[in-house]
Amino acid sequence: MDQSCERATNLITAIKPYIHYVVLPVGLYAANRFFRFLIPGPHHRSKLDLRDRAVLITGASSGLGRELAICFYRRGAKVILTARSIDKLKELCEELKSLPGVINSNEPVYKYLDITDPNGVVELVSFAINQRIDVLINNAGLSMRGSCKDTPMDVHRQVSFQYI
Repeated sequence: MDQSCERATNLITAIKPYIHYVVLPVGLYAANRFFRFLIPGPHHRSKLDLRDRAVLITGASSGLGRELAICFYRRGAKVILTARSIDKLKELCEELKSLPGVINSNEPVYKYLDITDPNGVVELVSFAINQRIDVLINNAGLSMRGSCKDTPMDVHRQVSFQYI
């Protein structure tokens, strides 16, 4: 027991002249972090501020597009929702407006869009040019269940159109 106490005492004696080189920087860093926490300012805001940013989401009627619309709306973004199902988009807009605890002054906007229709895409581009689009979530897609052999040719054309 005496030997371990003696070792500890020797170690403390050896470190003692250098301890202020460690304590001073650590103390200054801790004080900086503490006072930055107390002082209000922009450093408390999220790095990605989405308030009043225009976010265009294609394929917003279901799945990932729907969930992204909810997330962006909660963060204060102006969401522009597009899909083929107008009824689902209307329901989503109503749901966004009635989200509990969300204060967003921007009204969600929805627009019909079938990405396989070139005229619809051109119309959306002109809408985007007249408005400001800060973020584009290009989420529209097509799902077909079944074997490739049994899939109608129209579905193959729609899928190939998306990759042009």
